[in-house]
Amino acid sequence: MAAAWHISLTALITLLLSLYVSDSQGEFFHLGYYDAGNQDRPCLTLSPKNITTSDYTHVVFAYAEVDEQHGITLNPAWQPQFDEFKVLTGVKRVIAVGRF
Repeated sequence: MAAAWHISLTALITLLLSLYVSDSQGEFFHLGYYDAGNQDRPCLTLSPKNITTSDYTHVVFAYAEVDEQHGITLNPAWQPQFDEFKVLTGVKRVIAVGRF
């Protein structure tokens, strides 16, 4: 069940970005996906400040969550990555809400 949610979230993001750039005929977008939880791995981690933004038109930060009051919240441990993500330049920044 969790994998289906992840797929539909990815499909939704792709659809929204397609609609966003649909009036730019002949142009394509290059979507990057940043998993904030990657800092919990013992290797192959990446900080947002090290993203080569010239390779992408859009970068998606994953994931924010919905709290009990139906507000958007972020895991406090990921705040440093989100702070770096917010100041990226030369790229559109998108935040994905949900978690699988």
